[in-house]
Amino acid sequence: MNKNEKLYLELKMYLWEKYGEENVMCKPKEAVFNHIYPDCLRRFRYDFYLIKENIGIEVNGGQFMSKNGGAGRHNRGGKGYEEDLTKLNIAQKHNTKVYQFTYQMLSRLEYKDYI
Repeated sequence: MNKNEKLYLELKMYLWEKYGEENVMCKPKEAVFNHIYPDCLRRFRYDFYLIKENIGIEVNGGQFMSKNGGAGRHNRGGKGYEEDLTKLNIAQKHNTKVYQFTYQMLSRLEYKDYI
């Protein structure tokens, strides 16, 4: 298990402990938009979704330079960035709070200040 996988698992365990495992949608029980929002045809996914609280949680790992020297998905603009914005707009339309974190933020436990 690499460092990022460990941080992701720590967040998952925190959410399960605080909100109850049955209230947290995450892999392998996918948090797919068209399951959460019946009127949504998009297949976007949250990394985590808190059912009773209507909160989506995203862990963004592409904010740094990629191995080949290009920008990561979340900061290079274009289609990937527009899809991220569409995803946030759909969440807003359904009154869902969405918290976004980087792995560095997970390592500093910043999620505990918000969720």
